[in-house]
Amino acid sequence: MGPRPRARRLERAAPIKLSLEAARRDYLSRWKDSSVKTFIIESRTDGDEPIGMATLYDFRNGGCELGIKIGRDDLRGHGHGAEAVELLLSYCFDTMGLKTVRGSTLAHNVRMQRVFEKLGFKESGDGSIISRFDNKRYTELFYERRWDDR
Repeated sequence: MGPRPRARRLERAAPIKLSLEAARRDYLSRWKDSSVKTFIIESRTDGDEPIGMATLYDFRNGGCELGIKIGRDDLRGHGHGAEAVELLLSYCFDTMGLKTVRGSTLAHNVRMQRVFEKLGFKESGDGSIISRFDNKRYTELFYERRWDDR
């Protein structure tokens, strides 16, 4: 089953342009925040080189938000993100005892939508956001995975 018609149209959209310095500031602020759990994603096939990062944040009501970023374009679409999310789900549910993991992605990020759907997340709504990186309006899709849906 291919992407939904809306997703097919949006998957051709250009990604948000983000300077390396802006990305560095964003991630360093998360790294220093003690209420955020930050994980480095390493590639087993690339000599354990860091290829991205994931964060767990907004811990409330027995759940948390999950954020993930694979940095290099040539490493996207190879399952690294899905594997990292799967490991984080296990950590959240089995180690931390959380009941819900929430995630969101921009509507044009079809790869992340597929990761969420593959791992049992259900779409729980959408909204409009203004990106702090380029000050443009985007549609954001919200997803949720519950422990009892395992």
